[in-house]
Amino acid sequence: LESAQELAPDDYVTLLFLAGVHSDRGEVEQAIAYCERIVEQAPGSPDGHNCLGGVYLDAGRYAEAEAERRSAIAADPEDDTGYIGLGYVHYGQGECQQALTQFEKAVEIHPRTGGNHTAVGFAHACLGQYEEAEAEYQRAIELEPQEGDHHVLLGRMYLETGDLNRAEREFEKAISLDPDNDQYVAWLARLYTARGDLDSAVAEYERASAMDPDDASHDLAIGFAYLNSGGDAAQAEPRFRKALDTYIEQGATAREMAQASYGLALSHLSRDDCSNAIPHLQEAVRLDAALSAARDYLLQCRHVAGFDGATFPPELAQRSQHAGRESLEALRQGLAAMGIEAQAEFQPGEGGENVLVLAYAGIGQPGSAEFLAQQSLVSFAGSLVAARTMVPGVDGLVVVSLNSDGNAVGL
Repeated sequence: LESAQELAPDDYVTLLFLAGVHSDRGEVEQAIAYCERIVEQAPGSPDGHNCLGGVYLDAGRYAEAEAERRSAIAADPEDDTGYIGLGYVHYGQGECQQALTQFEKAVEIHPRTGGNHTAVGFAHACLGQYEEAEAEYQRAIELEPQEGDHHVLLGRMYLETGDLNRAEREFEKAISLDPDNDQYVAWLARLYTARGDLDSAVAEYERASAMDPDDASHDLAIGFAYLNSGGDAAQAEPRFRKALDTYIEQGATAREMAQASYGLALSHLSRDDCSNAIPHLQEAVRLDAALSAARDYLLQCRHVAGFDGATFPPELAQRSQHAGRESLEALRQGLAAMGIEAQAEFQPGEGGENVLVLAYAGIGQPGSAEFLAQQSLVSFAGSLVAARTMVPGVDGLVVVSLNSDGNAVGL
């Protein structure tokens, strides 16, 4: 892009792409500078204002994003891009009905554009109006049957509503349309995660990672999946390291780097190695102060800094499974500090062994696609480590994720 700009310094398409690259990297001021050059070149065009609106939205600066999108609409009321952008500004603030209103205006302008219908479907899904959302997604597919994104969005809605079989069909349809799209494969992996089929999830994430080795999100997901499938830190740790190295090299967001650091910490905590976990926990908290799980583990590890091989205070670690209420209550409190609402109890196994059963509602909104497919990765890994550490001596551990109705959706 920089080479293209040297050849044509004022080419607004190149400026738009450069703004997008810098915005994706969190370099807001650089992105704004490119957009403002477009406004200077064509003050009566909506392009520069739409460019600024996208950058401000990426940065979470909603008031400025809204102002720029409205300026774009004023410049050209028949350009659907401004309405779509304004709709996503409202969506970003949880204003789903206002978002729907703007998306529907875009459909009125260009009713045969599939992307406009998927935006309307997205707003209906946000409002919990799933039948209306499905109809819009299906309309988009009718208009643009070779566009895999429409199938993915429909699949994501099915995933959110717990219709996993139909979600699988849509993700597989998207992959058949574009077999080299690593993001489509990643959504199939999230589906398997929601089913509790972690082996298949890892295999699909591995396939996505092979397609795009530079996408660190695949390595991050694989790391958490390995921990979920039995605390296999030996396989998880190098994935988290690779993700972190890639994020640093690419200039990723602080939140993304914090997740990778937290994953490295969990790899050490799963082996009761607090001393090596502490630096990664400190880095995770520094990068993302809202990551309460990392902060809680850091406090616990600091508390036992003088005890070799102990992850939590000795008086807690020495309790047997027969301490019953005390150890379970300590576990519940520890998970609550990480933002995980959970129930814990002991149950006898078929052979009389002592099994700890942990059921939790996750970090995300119960029943949402994020809870089912993404954040549950972090919740599973965190709760597994906490349960093994805080309630020693159990013969087996079962971790179950629950939806908003209290029904198991992952095991």
